[in-house]
Amino acid sequence: MSPTDNEPSLARRLGAFDATMIVMGGIIGAGIFVNPSVVARQVHTPMPILGAWLVGGAIALIGAFVYAELAASPNNQDGTG
Repeated sequence: MSPTDNEPSLARRLGAFDATMIVMGGIIGAGIFVNPSVVARQVHTPMPILGAWLVGGAIALIGAFVYAELAASPNNQDGTG
């Protein structure tokens, strides 16, 4: 297929933001697939492994709620509260 055909094609460009997101996705993806095996080697039984993930998820959720509250708080534009 030659580029002179009238078929639509994707643009061949990659900006700094796109490249950064690709690298971050690789780092997060590697953490998701490598971390469970490290936890499983240390704990050996399924329930504590699941418990560790649930505790970590709860901590992350609490952190997200804290940031959401900080972002939604009125009268905090100058940092004085």
